[in-house]
Amino acid sequence: MRFAFVGLLFIAVGVPFYLGKVKPNSWSGFRTSKTLSDPAIWYAANRTMGLDLMVVGAVLFVLCLALALTDRYSGLPVQKVSFIAFIVLSVGAVVHCFWTLSKL
Repeated sequence: MRFAFVGLLFIAVGVPFYLGKVKPNSWSGFRTSKTLSDPAIWYAANRTMGLDLMVVGAVLFVLCLALALTDRYSGLPVQKVSFIAFIVLSVGAVVHCFWTLSKL
């Protein structure tokens, strides 16, 4: 169930970035030389990152709940499946963010 908590954390972290509440800074956000060079690029890239974090968090949360509810019947190794889902979803989000940044 710890990955369900991670999912909720991803959602909570993603919301302010998606809403454009985080100004360009040197310690949080999607920070590259390109995003730090132009506020318009910063907000567009971080909006994508925020949405990706929320989607990853929601999918991870729902998956973990579903796995927890069906654990007795499925015989799946819940922690391993949750960890693999976390890695795959996170890598997909990172790739999507950099792809989006390349289009800006």
